[in-house]
Amino acid sequence: MKDLSTPAPLLEVEDLSVSFRSEGRVIEAVKHISFSIARGETLALVGESGSGKSVSAMSILQLLPYPVAFHPSGSIRLDRRELMGAGEKAMREIRGAKAALVPQEPLTALNPLHTIDRQIIESILLHTPGIPRQAAQERTVELLTLVGIKDAKARLKAYPHQLSGGQRQRVMIAMALANEPDLLIADEPTTALDVTIQAQVLELLDSLKKRLNMAMLLITHDLAIVRKVADRVCVMTGGEIVERGNAEDIFLHPHHPYTKALLAAEPKGEPVASRPDARPVMEADDLKVWFPIKAGFLGKTVDYVKAVDGLTISVPEGQTLGIVGESGSGKSTLGLALLRLISSDGPIRFEGKRIDGLKAKDLRPLRARMQIVFQDPFASLSPRMSVAQIVGEGLSIHAPHMNYAERRERVTEVLKEVGLEGDVLDRYPHEFSGGQRQRIAIARALVLKPDFVVLDEPTSALDMSVQAQIVDLLRALQKAHNLTFMFISHDLKVVRALSHQVVVMKDGKVVEHGPAHQIFDHPATAYTKALMAAAFELEARHTEAVNE
Repeated sequence: MKDLSTPAPLLEVEDLSVSFRSEGRVIEAVKHISFSIARGETLALVGESGSGKSVSAMSILQLLPYPVAFHPSGSIRLDRRELMGAGEKAMREIRGAKAALVPQEPLTALNPLHTIDRQIIESILLHTPGIPRQAAQERTVELLTLVGIKDAKARLKAYPHQLSGGQRQRVMIAMALANEPDLLIADEPTTALDVTIQAQVLELLDSLKKRLNMAMLLITHDLAIVRKVADRVCVMTGGEIVERGNAEDIFLHPHHPYTKALLAAEPKGEPVASRPDARPVMEADDLKVWFPIKAGFLGKTVDYVKAVDGLTISVPEGQTLGIVGESGSGKSTLGLALLRLISSDGPIRFEGKRIDGLKAKDLRPLRARMQIVFQDPFASLSPRMSVAQIVGEGLSIHAPHMNYAERRERVTEVLKEVGLEGDVLDRYPHEFSGGQRQRIAIARALVLKPDFVVLDEPTSALDMSVQAQIVDLLRALQKAHNLTFMFISHDLKVVRALSHQVVVMKDGKVVEHGPAHQIFDHPATAYTKALMAAAFELEARHTEAVNE
């Protein structure tokens, strides 16, 4: 007899399988998995990139791409209502109101043509008929403030491209929470966030879950986060759940070899040895990037957003300069300015030559030697091009002497270097997980064998074990080719493993700058100390779990 005292699960997934059909091949992404979540409970799906976590989550709300290309089976019940096979009208009533999603890649989820207030207000008006628009706007300001957007009212009319990666992620969280759903599906919700905001967002999600008695399905590769917020854990690999249980039990007494390997994996090691007298490759003096704030009918400039405000740096040959700071501190803007991808004021020198005054035509020969890996790989990879075309595109421009076979061979080599086998050449970005897409983006930058590479959060979408692989790869490439990196990240463990020098930024200015060991072991400013404490408190929890 069923125990009537046990509350019925809010979400029940039974025997879920998802297969993709691509280029005549069938790819089994999810294989007969089952799990349930009760109200007020957090279930974490963890595993490496490509393990099937996001596909499982997307299946719940029927958000998988290209419906004709996949074949789901099994049962998905939300509050005892069957969703498998439900029509689009029924799903529209559920999405955003009963169940909401925080997607992994906010730039692709947000409409680039609409301001952020319009997108959040649209969700509120759609699911709350009769609410005055003014009330919806006030609710939007409240939500943006809740998720840590500074000066939320002033940011309402911003477009997605005007926000940092972390700010876009927070906008997506605000939108998901707008209608206080029963189920929140959070797909890597803190991937693009710095450690201090990450802690705030986790506390926010946990408090909202308790206040609203909301169920949360958390998809993540960050095991420290799992231990902090999850009640139960399902470990996935190869599309299957290989271990499940209470979070503490999984951390303290893992049984499956895969789970043990996940818990033991993290970026380790020291930066590659470098010459202390190495010449500067990239330099900037009193660099400024100010964005005008316009108001009024005529669009008069009333103020400026000082994204980078008087910054001076020098990156020696063969070394890595780590750039750290909160989301919105100007890290990514700095990288774009140095590569002359956005306008700036102040001298910029590449290998001793001023490049800040060069026209696009004069910069073109230098582009092969200065590359970038963008923060959001899905937004930077063309959905209409195959992996071979994406990675090899630069070769056709900067290495015209190579024939088709030579270019394809070079593309295959660099893909293997970043952990992708050659059979991915003719597949498209939508067929890969977030972490796999990031590796494709890294391969695209490395294929030209550049001298200077800006790495903008290149490991943010990667699980711990792949992070460690990418860190080892970057060190090996730096040592073999004497590469110079600017490494922008909020993940201080990765920065510590790679960087020779570290710059700490806040509100467009340098707060602290010095050798990496000095910044990490003896931070001088209160802001840097707060960053370190937030980052390595989570690391201590993870280390404690492994040791136990």
